[in-house]
Amino acid sequence: MEQQVQQVRTEGASADTRSQPNWDIIFPLFDPLSNLLAARLKKRFKHLRKWAKRMKLSCYRLYEKDIPEFPCTIDWYDGEVVVWLYRRKKDENQAQQKAYDDLVISEIQLGLAINEDQISVKRRYRQSDDEGKRQQYQKFDQSDACKIVEENGLNFKVNLRDFLDTGLFLDHRNARSWIRERSSGLKVLNLFAYTGSFSVYATAGGARSVTSVDLSKTYSQWTEENLNLNHFDSICDQRVISADVIAWLKHAHLEKDHYDLVVCDPPTFSNSKKMKEASFVVDRDHPWLLADIAKILKPEGRCFFSTNSRQFKLDEQKLSTAFDNIEEVSQLSVPEDFRNKRIHQSWWLHKK
Repeated sequence: MEQQVQQVRTEGASADTRSQPNWDIIFPLFDPLSNLLAARLKKRFKHLRKWAKRMKLSCYRLYEKDIPEFPCTIDWYDGEVVVWLYRRKKDENQAQQKAYDDLVISEIQLGLAINEDQISVKRRYRQSDDEGKRQQYQKFDQSDACKIVEENGLNFKVNLRDFLDTGLFLDHRNARSWIRERSSGLKVLNLFAYTGSFSVYATAGGARSVTSVDLSKTYSQWTEENLNLNHFDSICDQRVISADVIAWLKHAHLEKDHYDLVVCDPPTFSNSKKMKEASFVVDRDHPWLLADIAKILKPEGRCFFSTNSRQFKLDEQKLSTAFDNIEEVSQLSVPEDFRNKRIHQSWWLHKK
């Protein structure tokens, strides 16, 4: 039995030490024959793949810190896996953390019957050198490891290795469907558009026009690629703009450029040198940002607003002069494959 388990653990792996967890460091906390994470992944995958097939999904969340001893997050991307590793204990040294990381990767291989080259590893903790000095997050790859995935019958390009995020936020799947359902015949604006997934859904929903604005030229180009993947580049009036969203909003107001529906999913924090403002903090700055959005909304227009800030509290008092009705939809917006029901907060804001 022990030989069989060890064979499965190392199958398809290179001589790299990541494929050979140092059990002496990990034990007695972990028993190599218990396979807690592997068993959990096998069970979840068996359940979710049937649901995903019905929903026309090729990417979804498999695991989210379900087992206390394994504080990691694992997403399935059409035959490949992205795992986000977190620090298990604050007082663990570098060798112990590495041994734990190696164990997680080994368990994923065992539970999902995949090879190590099908796993993309992201670390959500600062790493230290041999002397214990803090280092920045590891540099991203430049492998251009892109693939096309399906979500609700639509296609999106994802990059599983080169960026901290893949290009498609899986936790906003429900919200994207809402935008598709509500976009027919409307003039839609997607702010902080990232890779344009909301824009693709709005176009699929029959929007009259869709404008996507993001500071990054890389992401703006990615938006155009996602539109092209679905042959949506010429279905309606499409504008993809690389610009500072805050400055662009003020310009749109001066030009009397008004919209029926606005999507706003801003970063929690930004201090990009390309911005005119010194910094943007969503907890602090959302009242005036949403007030500026209200100025370019048509009468009875509405804004979908979402944030991943953990400590965020919407200032409804300051927003009451700009919006007639504010409806929180946070619980409804989190997909069923997500265990963390507070991964984001979301609202519909209706203009007076």
